Amino acid sequence: MTQRNLNRLSNLMLWLNFAAALSIATQILFISQYINQNQLSYQFLTRLKRIPASPTSIFWQCTVFSLALIFLITIRHQYNFSKKTNNLLVILEFIAAVCTFYAVRMNYNGMFLLVFVDFFMTTPDISSNAYYRFWTIVGGLLVLLFSVSSYSIIGSVFKMPALTTYILFIPTKMASFLVLLNNVFTAFNLILFISIMIGYAVHIANREHEIQLRLSEMSKSNQELKNYAALSEKIAQDRERKRIARDIHDTVGHALTGIAAGIDAVMVLIDIDP
Repeated sequence: MTQRNLNRLSNLMLWLNFAAALSIATQILFISQYINQNQLSYQFLTRLKRIPASPTSIFWQCTVFSLALIFLITIRHQYNFSKKTNNLLVILEFIAAVCTFYAVRMNYNGMFLLVFVDFFMTTPDISSNAYYRFWTIVGGLLVLLFSVSSYSIIGSVFKMPALTTYILFIPTKMASFLVLLNNVFTAFNLILFISIMIGYAVHIANREHEIQLRLSEMSKSNQELKNYAALSEKIAQDRERKRIARDIHDTVGHALTGIAAGIDAVMVLIDIDP
């Protein structure tokens, strides 16, 4: 999977979480209005362990914190910040995710997977050995946080009103549709998370394979250069030998031939004219 496809999936996951959180806040707002209009407030309140916050306040809190989370994630992808600034933005992302989680009254925790994906994909040297222990700890904390943030656990502790309690007071067909919609948001977010993790692992593996392939090609090219250098040195030695042989033939050889011819002439002329 290419980096571009991973970015597309992470962007899809980002807007999916925004839609899921806003959908829950909208459901709380309009179901509360429906309960008031149909004079079901007393029956509704008897099912709750605490008085719920204003539905309008919940809606705007969810909108503001969700947009803040989108803004923080977007600017981290758009600009190259220093390590210190980047770490600060990561902390702000986590705070925005926690605030969004509270804004939806702990009825949806998919934003924690979103923050983990964003942190995972924007951390450099992710495949180095130095990060293996780090990511084991981070992964363990993610599983713990995602498990603890389930409404069935943390919602009962803080006595937050469950979304299912609101849905009980609307017509059956609409209630079934909203339950299905919320389950689709949760399931699709989890599918995107798993797809991005698998895709990123494949991307890292492909990148390492490509690096190994390039190193192998460079090693092969280096060996070829060494062979070429050795061959060039041998050719240069042969050329030097030929040059020396040619110089000997043209200078010393001619001189020796002249001396031999002179000696032959001396041997012939010595008796005639000593």
